[in-house]
Amino acid sequence: MSYTLISELPGLGLAAIILDKLGRKISMEIMFVAGFVLLLPLVVHQNDILTTTSLFGARMFISASFIVACIYAPEAYPTNIRATGVGIATAVGQTGGIVCPLVAVSLVSSCNQTLAVMLFEAMILVSGLCVVLLPLETKGRELTDEVE
Repeated sequence: MSYTLISELPGLGLAAIILDKLGRKISMEIMFVAGFVLLLPLVVHQNDILTTTSLFGARMFISASFIVACIYAPEAYPTNIRATGVGIATAVGQTGGIVCPLVAVSLVSSCNQTLAVMLFEAMILVSGLCVVLLPLETKGRELTDEVE
């Protein structure tokens, strides 16, 4: 078990603190930017302390953004399609969670750490841009029963 797993606990606390203060979209945007910035130094080889610290922080922010997404998704869909929408979103997210370690281990074991980090940076960038394009902020919004 990796000790960077502990980083998910502060991520959970961070999400709980800023979620209702800033809103769902801006919280996810901030967390993606922070995760992106923390992984950036790892494009080139760093010492063990900086690598561990960067990975710990990036994992914390990316885990927090996933928590916010899990709260955002049910709020974005009306009741009559909520289960389907959240189910599809969860399936896509879990597929990424399955593929990610396989790709990372494959790239790092073939001495392509830079390529692995750049791939993760690209995914964070795409995810962050998708958040920016989300059509609505669900903070303080009532859940709807039907598609309007």
